[in-house]
Amino acid sequence: NTFNDSQLIFCDKGLSNTFLKDFLTKENVFFEKAKEETFKEWNWLKNFIEKNRIKERGAKEVVGIGGGLTLNVAAYVAELLDVPLIQIPTTVIGMADGSGGKVRLNMIDKGRFFKHYYKSVYEPNQIILDPRFLDTLSEKHISTGLGEVIKHAIYQSQPLLDFLLSPNFDPYTNRKSLLKAILWTATLKEVCLKIDVEENANGSRKI
Repeated sequence: NTFNDSQLIFCDKGLSNTFLKDFLTKENVFFEKAKEETFKEWNWLKNFIEKNRIKERGAKEVVGIGGGLTLNVAAYVAELLDVPLIQIPTTVIGMADGSGGKVRLNMIDKGRFFKHYYKSVYEPNQIILDPRFLDTLSEKHISTGLGEVIKHAIYQSQPLLDFLLSPNFDPYTNRKSLLKAILWTATLKEVCLKIDVEENANGSRKI
């Protein structure tokens, strides 16, 4: 019941052949390949918005489905339109880092690369974690995302670290144990955000 015609939906093209294909088939859905040099680049995104008449569509909500790049673009469009934002992260790092809020765009101009040319904060109204996406990930993607989980375990939670080192944690064959670690990490991230909303130099979020 998350999706309807009043939304603009941005989805990682790599997910177009997953269980999403059964209901993400409308003209308000954009499947785009998540590439740093295009989807997160200021000029490319500006042209994309103009070409697809994003501002004229009258969307009342924006939904992002994918990894960090896709969620970032969805947040930018929601901010541009000043409408609510729903984020549905589909990677381990996206789920575990589910803090949302930050909007960052790069720019390539005359051969020069400007990292985070555009920076702002636009908080999501909802962050939805769907464990079915964990079954779409390769071992390599899982390993990459676990860095975020390990980081929070080391800095914040000895019990989480003990769990990660125990035989009960097998992220490649036991997705329930992976989901448990992700939700645990997201809860720790929430603690950081509540303590250090402004990301101060010595605050928990900055660390």
